[in-house]
Amino acid sequence: MNNKPLSYGVVGAGFIASNVHLPILCHSEGAKVTAVCDEDLARAHKVADNFHISKVYSDFNEMLDAESFDVVDVLTPPSSHVDVALKVLKAGCNCLIEKPLTTKTADADALIDASKRNDRMLHVIHNFSFMPCMRKAKQLLAAEDLGATVSVDVKYFTSLKVEMQRYAEPTHWCHSLPGDIFYDLSPHLIMLLLDFLDDAKNVKTITAKFSDNPNIKWDELRVIVEADNGVGTLAISFNSPARSVSIDVVKTNGRVFLNADNQIVTKYKAITPKDLTSPVSKGMRTLSEVTQQLHGLASNTFNSVTKRYGAIHKESHGYLIRQSMKSMRGEGLYPVDLWKAREVVRLLEAIFGSPS
Repeated sequence: MNNKPLSYGVVGAGFIASNVHLPILCHSEGAKVTAVCDEDLARAHKVADNFHISKVYSDFNEMLDAESFDVVDVLTPPSSHVDVALKVLKAGCNCLIEKPLTTKTADADALIDASKRNDRMLHVIHNFSFMPCMRKAKQLLAAEDLGATVSVDVKYFTSLKVEMQRYAEPTHWCHSLPGDIFYDLSPHLIMLLLDFLDDAKNVKTITAKFSDNPNIKWDELRVIVEADNGVGTLAISFNSPARSVSIDVVKTNGRVFLNADNQIVTKYKAITPKDLTSPVSKGMRTLSEVTQQLHGLASNTFNSVTKRYGAIHKESHGYLIRQSMKSMRGEGLYPVDLWKAREVVRLLEAIFGSPS
């Protein structure tokens, strides 16, 4: 086994680079970040100083010509993904890229084709699908036969005041895309749907706006997706006083509910007529549900106290980045299906339309 660290170049020195990817890469024995690039040279220098990265560039082409990387981590706005990643793959480097893969299905196909033609790996970060609760739910569903999928409902409710701290700048990349602020969150939720639904087809979208914020198009989004094995719904609200993120998977013989805020997974057994009338049956079902939730709470408390994982988005990012490293060393397959990442782009276009 080759124990030499993989050499990484990082393109994009914004929030996701400095707060998520670089802290993980620079504290991993399997990686060595040798250069960072950003059009804002001052920002690139600041990030390089913080993470002790020796080389700094403002021109990506210059960096790619001058340096030799095993992997290039693409952390630029989504509209630039196709141009940057194509150059990475053609240069003979493996590519790690943040969601969404691209903003157009044709561009996603071009990247997948370039990955194959150049025999390079293309790994897309879809971290919501690998939160601890999602990994636990997938294990549960693989181990127990709860029947066929009927429906999947994904909800992300939050406060506009909180979220607009990220999107307040009029120049933020999301404002130039047809989904506006929804374009950043939607890829996460679409992939959660695709984790359980096959061949999503018909898509119906409803948008609304109730706030007077002049910088956004909508603050409510509802999407219904028809698939070969069930129906999915996606709901995003920026009008909730409290944050709530959940995934509800209904099967013919049971139901699994994931509370992504506290990372608790609850399995509900199929209800029987007796459950509606017998106090004992009702009590046993309630006891089972409460026991699962208390066990999940205790487990999460232990994990937090022992620092097994910190912020959930960083934990799931860390999991995928480490899995990517292993895969690029020939130690297994990367868990994010590239075709599903492409399907996320297709559904983004179906929901919001194509960027101009």
